[in-house]
Amino acid sequence: MKESNYIVTVIVSVFNTEKYIDECIQSLIKQTYDFNSIEIILVNDGSNDNSYEICLKYKEKYKNIILINKKNTGVSDSRNQGIKIANGKYIMILDSDDFISNNSIKDLVDFMENNDVDISSYSLINYIDSEKKMSSHFRNREYNRGTGIYDVNEYPYLCQSTVNIIFKNKKSNNVYYDTTMQIAEDEKFNTEIIMKRKKIGFVKNAKYYYRKHDSGQATKTKINPIYCYDSVISFYESIFKKYRDENGNVEKYIQGLLINTLRWRINSDQLLPYFRIGKEYEKSINRLKQLVKQLDNNIIIGNNLMNLYHKFYLINLKEQEIKVNITNEGFEITNNDEILEKSKNIAIRINRFYVKNNKLYVLGFLRSILFLYKKPTLNIIIEKKNVTIKKKIKTFDSNWKYLNTTMEITKVFGFEFEIDISDVKNVYFEVFACGKKLNKNFEFSKFTPFFPKCKIRLRSYLYNNKRISFISKKGFRFQKITPITFIKTKLPRLIYSLVKKPSTIYYRLASLQYKNKKIWLYCDRDGLKDNAYYQFKHDIKINDGIKRFYIYD
Repeated sequence: MKESNYIVTVIVSVFNTEKYIDECIQSLIKQTYDFNSIEIILVNDGSNDNSYEICLKYKEKYKNIILINKKNTGVSDSRNQGIKIANGKYIMILDSDDFISNNSIKDLVDFMENNDVDISSYSLINYIDSEKKMSSHFRNREYNRGTGIYDVNEYPYLCQSTVNIIFKNKKSNNVYYDTTMQIAEDEKFNTEIIMKRKKIGFVKNAKYYYRKHDSGQATKTKINPIYCYDSVISFYESIFKKYRDENGNVEKYIQGLLINTLRWRINSDQLLPYFRIGKEYEKSINRLKQLVKQLDNNIIIGNNLMNLYHKFYLINLKEQEIKVNITNEGFEITNNDEILEKSKNIAIRINRFYVKNNKLYVLGFLRSILFLYKKPTLNIIIEKKNVTIKKKIKTFDSNWKYLNTTMEITKVFGFEFEIDISDVKNVYFEVFACGKKLNKNFEFSKFTPFFPKCKIRLRSYLYNNKRISFISKKGFRFQKITPITFIKTKLPRLIYSLVKKPSTIYYRLASLQYKNKKIWLYCDRDGLKDNAYYQFKHDIKINDGIKRFYIYD
């Protein structure tokens, strides 16, 4: 076969993947597309395991497999060497520990042949190697029209930063990987091709299986700001400068790329340069701020994958004027008449709620985007038989400000109080900001006895001679127990235990057997035999009347 007859070239950079390279190559051999029209370039990047020997066997067996053996110069250089000699009309990139579905090449080539586009993506599937489980990557959802061509400025959150791509082989005009980059090299490569025409194709039925396995300390080191903060910032500074629209603003797709990076770095607390102090830290943070200031508010707010409080962390990095308007209908947060957030309610979260010795103890916090700009005040209203008492509750800085991250991301106001409920009828909550009363929603942790969103509505429980009920939007009611209130309280909980928590049955039976006995439980993290296991082996020999159990699952 002449080289010019190849329709597609697949470039596979190989480095120490003897465990996976067979599956990778076999996924190419088993394609439904004519295998003789596929050129495979295996680039062994100085592997010191059996990867080269495995590749050599395939190269000797198939005439359309090319094997390049070189010293270790990195994945970008390996791919570049493949691109330089690729003969296919189209080029695909495949990592040697990943694989593709049998129909992928046919579906991708058919799409490229029938559509005017230089680059296309296809479905990315997470493959958890240790569990042999597959799941669709979250970014597939951004291609919400399915197979087709997408204008990237109309879909700024596509963020094509991975190698599940096929692109036209333009020979001398090809884009090449930046070998100086240790991180985001795929993102830069894809972006250069995409932004030439500002569009990308997507083929839903083709699938790239991205193997997720323990990559060890090397990957953790690679993404740590200590090693990459400056290079990451420099990359976005360069593309922010390069890709601007006719009005001089950063292209929306380029903004989306930065927001995607900020999103996962905030989640994992891999964003800020903590390793620097004083003026050096401020200088580094200022570079980040200058990038964020170029983001459109609506592009930040419009990202469906980012936590709302994380979005406002970025909004506040822009250091722009923010206005707050509170009405009877709720509140609005605006900048230059642009509504950034609009809500009817703030949240009252109850983390602990229990009664002991006729005293009610409550621990919780107040949370809302509003509280980033206006401090709340909290009152509780205690209604007794003949008197109503309004009591202001002191709030404090809550650790819940670290929301879905270990970064201090927002402002959350904690509270706690204890009251005697001997003759209390109701306990209601009032929250104010700027002197205006706020509408509220209640949330409950699993450490409280209330399940207000449960279908069988577990909104109350019994304490001594009282039924304590949650009242929506208000607070709690205390009633004397009657036969009807007893049934209304106990029956839903019994049903819930039987249907939702059958382990409760075992607990009840066990409590009969082990009542008034001392029991010690020992457990380690799932799958480990650690300190607890060896402590258990030691203690089980002690004859002291204590029942000891090691929990293995």
